[in-house]
Amino acid sequence: MNLKKPQRPFFSNYLRKKRIQAIKPYLKGNILDLGCGRTLIPHLLKQDQIYIGIDQNPEVLETDEISVYQLFDTVLLLAVIEHLENPHNILCQISKFLTQNGNLIITTPSPLGGKIHALGSDLHLFSKRAVEDHKHFYSMKYLATFIQYYGLKQVHRKFFLLGGNQLFVFQKNN
Repeated sequence: MNLKKPQRPFFSNYLRKKRIQAIKPYLKGNILDLGCGRTLIPHLLKQDQIYIGIDQNPEVLETDEISVYQLFDTVLLLAVIEHLENPHNILCQISKFLTQNGNLIITTPSPLGGKIHALGSDLHLFSKRAVEDHKHFYSMKYLATFIQYYGLKQVHRKFFLLGGNQLFVFQKNN
């Protein structure tokens, strides 16, 4: 019986690295990473920065005892929002965790990226499980308008990975 650990699909690590590259210029201060997964972000931070990653999958966390009693300069939702059945449940809480002028950074596939991801997963280039877990794909215009409802203003947005992914930076309205 071979219990060899399954390999990640070919492009999954590439996509993760590109996502980190896209957000790196916007990381500031103390960071709360919601849905962190197996992340590289702590390795990018300065020694005086605090990083807390939270994920529903206990296998990706070193500890499952996490308490959040502080404000953060940056809150991350990297490749998370498209997996949420009802993103309102988390978005309505974000402002409570942000400092004045704190940033919420979101990356999410564009609708085109969703189609490419689905096709690529059939060819074993991307994670089939992630594709099956996607609930919504948001246009850039829709998401920018939607997030403002939660007291956040858009300060930056762009496509990356040839339009397959989107990066948004929102700032807490004061």
